[in-house]
Amino acid sequence: MDDNTRLRLSGIRVYPLKGAGGFDLQETGLDSFGIPGDRRWMLARPDGQFISQRTHPRLSLVRTALPEASGDSALRFAVSAPGQGASELVADRSDEWLDVRVHDDRFRASVGNQEADEWFSAFLGEACRLVFLPDEVLRPVDPAYAPGHRVGLADGYPLHLTTEESLSDLNRVLPTRTKMLRYRPNLVVSGGRPWEEDEWRVLNVGGVE
Repeated sequence: MDDNTRLRLSGIRVYPLKGAGGFDLQETGLDSFGIPGDRRWMLARPDGQFISQRTHPRLSLVRTALPEASGDSALRFAVSAPGQGASELVADRSDEWLDVRVHDDRFRASVGNQEADEWFSAFLGEACRLVFLPDEVLRPVDPAYAPGHRVGLADGYPLHLTTEESLSDLNRVLPTRTKMLRYRPNLVVSGGRPWEEDEWRVLNVGGVE
């Protein structure tokens, strides 16, 4: 990059539950999965196939937040959704396991609890399980692109980055404008050129590489 002082991190967002809504953060550190708590939970059919907005757009109505007394944000989160009676649910992992699939990856995940399963099954209108990817389960990213790194329950990589300039350039040619949240980024950068991020190999923010 030329003169990287022109770039700034303009947004940080975390999505505890794959496919559901997320919330903004003012600051964050990183762990081996990316932003702590990001996409460590997901919904799966009883046969283990993952559920996302691609097949269940109703998931976009589920909102997530940290519970008032939150210890480890990767282990606990609150949810709310229209018409669900109780406005908040806190999900905790258990000792039960389920063999799950995310695209071509197959691995084991820890099952949440019966109350959570019933809550989400009622909202989606079909049976599903809430599962969590614990630290001891290693799901590696594609070694052709990032050897030695791992990912939680995101599609492929620990961090999803977008830029404001690329979105503006995209909206310049689209018949209907689209918003940044449609792309579900973890990090939003501004101050560069449209599509410049395609050439980046290393990004350093606040001393974190």
